[in-house]
Amino acid sequence: MRRTKWNQRSGITLTSLVIYVIGLTILFATIANLTIYFNKNSRSIEFTTNNSAQLTRLNQYLISDTKNKNIKSVNVENNIIQINVDNEEIKYIYDSQSKGIYRNKVKISNDVQLAKFSKETVYDKSKITIEIVIGEQEKVSKTLEFII
Repeated sequence: MRRTKWNQRSGITLTSLVIYVIGLTILFATIANLTIYFNKNSRSIEFTTNNSAQLTRLNQYLISDTKNKNIKSVNVENNIIQINVDNEEIKYIYDSQSKGIYRNKVKISNDVQLAKFSKETVYDKSKITIEIVIGEQEKVSKTLEFII
């Protein structure tokens, strides 16, 4: 077995070790930033999707109720839409306390920040307009119009 001198041994020098540590730190910092960016965007998509689902549910109920051929009358006052169909009365109520829109006491939309109902007459037809803002963090604003 042959002995080598101390200065001839191969190994990691202090300089190369510092360079490796700096390189790994940069690599991990980049991966952490990408992960944070991805998670932030996925939460944003989740909120927007949930808010859009709330709008879609409200829209489906209103389309179903306003396309009924047996509508007797439509009245809009304050935060209430009242549709009379044959012997049935359908009410859409915006409650700012619970931040929801109710259809005959059943909550169909959550996290509603603002809802404004209005009615006007266009060519002998009733036009209901709903201006709505859903969501706290990622707000979705929409104006829905229905001709009866």
